[in-house]
Amino acid sequence: MDDGQVAALNQLLRTFIERHEAQAPVGAAVSMHARRIAEFAQQTPTPWRSARVPSEPHRAPHIAGHITASAWVLNAARTHAALVHHRKLERWLQPGGHVEESDSSWLAASRREVMEETGLTALTLSPQYGAELFDVDVHDIPERVATPTRHAEPAHTHFDLRFLWIAGSAQSLALNCDESLGVQWFELSALAADDALDESVRRMARYRV
Repeated sequence: MDDGQVAALNQLLRTFIERHEAQAPVGAAVSMHARRIAEFAQQTPTPWRSARVPSEPHRAPHIAGHITASAWVLNAARTHAALVHHRKLERWLQPGGHVEESDSSWLAASRREVMEETGLTALTLSPQYGAELFDVDVHDIPERVATPTRHAEPAHTHFDLRFLWIAGSAQSLALNCDESLGVQWFELSALAADDALDESVRRMARYRV
């Protein structure tokens, strides 16, 4: 990952906004998320790293957030999506996580996260979206208290980039116990109607692909 990827991100976000902003109300909401991500990327020298806000009176330095990369993974028939049961947040979410310095692009980071968290390796881009953004979201991550196995982390914001991947047939999901409590295929229609899920997961399940 390098500074050149910030320029690439700006182009990805412009294309995303052009596609979605006229599609009210959902399009307007995700376009707002995209603009927030663009603003954060422009104001932060290395937006994929944790950006610390300067200390204020009576307040210690805290983390503003960072850009993350995730994926909406469909089976070959495009009837089911692969979700992981997030260990920290204890909810079903799309695969994704932090961008690493070794990632060559935002798309590469998304693919790596899919392979690490689901065990799926035969992945292709969809003809409809290709290497463009499928969805974006800005959301807050709660504070994490230190444990014997994990360090403490202050509350911060994830500026999440989502790409669409199609998994090849004849592949089995594999649980990564370090990252998740479970990994499973879910029918899209069930996801779209499940009010217990994160709103952005329901949103992606409703997209036509």
